[in-house]
Amino acid sequence: MKRDSELRFARFLDSLLGNLLLRTAPLLLPSPKKARPVADEVKNILLIKFHGIGNIVMILPALRALRKRFPGARIDFLTLDTNKGILAGTKGLHESHFLASDTIVDFLFSMKKTLPVLKAANYDLIIDFEQFANISTLISALLGAPERVGFAAHGPSRVKVYTKAVPYEETAHMWRIFMRLAETAGASPDNPEREIDLTDSHMAEAAALEKEAGISPSDVMVVMHPGSSSNLPIRRWPSERFGYLSAQLFREFGAKTLVTGIPGEKSIIDDVVAASESTAFNAAGKLSVKGLAALCRRAELVVSNDTATVHIASAMGTPVVGLFGPNTPFLYGPVGKSDVVFYTKPHCSPCLTNTNRKLSGCRKPDCMLAIEPETVFSAIKREYFPSGKLISGPFKKNRDLTTGGASPEGAQV
Repeated sequence: MKRDSELRFARFLDSLLGNLLLRTAPLLLPSPKKARPVADEVKNILLIKFHGIGNIVMILPALRALRKRFPGARIDFLTLDTNKGILAGTKGLHESHFLASDTIVDFLFSMKKTLPVLKAANYDLIIDFEQFANISTLISALLGAPERVGFAAHGPSRVKVYTKAVPYEETAHMWRIFMRLAETAGASPDNPEREIDLTDSHMAEAAALEKEAGISPSDVMVVMHPGSSSNLPIRRWPSERFGYLSAQLFREFGAKTLVTGIPGEKSIIDDVVAASESTAFNAAGKLSVKGLAALCRRAELVVSNDTATVHIASAMGTPVVGLFGPNTPFLYGPVGKSDVVFYTKPHCSPCLTNTNRKLSGCRKPDCMLAIEPETVFSAIKREYFPSGKLISGPFKKNRDLTTGGASPEGAQV
């Protein structure tokens, strides 16, 4: 609850004070020292996105497109320290800068320490991927880059700071909306690359967990993720329903389930395991974020609430069953050809939007409760086990190897 109230207060301050500061920013801040660069002269690029591992995953295609367009440029990333794991070892990035996220005071102190470092990098181009935060726009202005690209959203204040403001229009999936910023900066949106960069150690991490859980290479492995961001518990499907799915999948198809989550979600996962008739394994806190990506890559199926795991599994090419309610899957759903989404679309949904800064007053998510476990199981059976066993060609993984042999046979991403 403390985390939730802190985030709400931070977003309130960002909205109130940020708007006031942005109105005066064009008058108070010095003009860029360099002329606006010709595209081929861009040498130093900074990307900014603070909140959400899932958002970072959806920005990866834009990062790869920018790397192709500016092969010799230095590309850095400014984000929160909660995103260290997903950005570590990402190809195409030179350096990532992380701001503290525990409290507002920690954030401001780390920003004060980091700004001189960013200033010294002398960026030619800044791309701000934030959909509603004003602080990223202020940072863009303070750094004085000659070219600043961002979303035209929440009034005219942000627009005045950017040299190229892209209309924020929710007419496509969010990864494509992010790609519009890269395209405005000169990158091509064609042939997007979505997969998360992994190393042998990440694959070995996943393989070790499978061994601990008693899962062999010949088993059908299902990953379930019943948690969500601590500040957005309304996105969670009831734990006992995940447990029901695990029990049914084991009973009818012999599938074995690993239930993932952060250490703070152990009690949620305990409830899943208890409801699963002990067919599920509690993997709370046992994986790094890229270890989770490796596990998703090696799994036959991932079932998840609307959280980062949906985007991670989808990026790795594994079929995803996504459970949505307060948020719309049109913007944030999985995008693979074999994915299944459950969304009852009540009149009050979506109540978590970029327009309302992801602040919902909902305390009883009937939209999630409306998703019946029997309906979900029937859909899984129909889509992935139509003849009583897993469709082996598109979906069965080769887990004999701890590294590259875990990709889907014939799967299309």
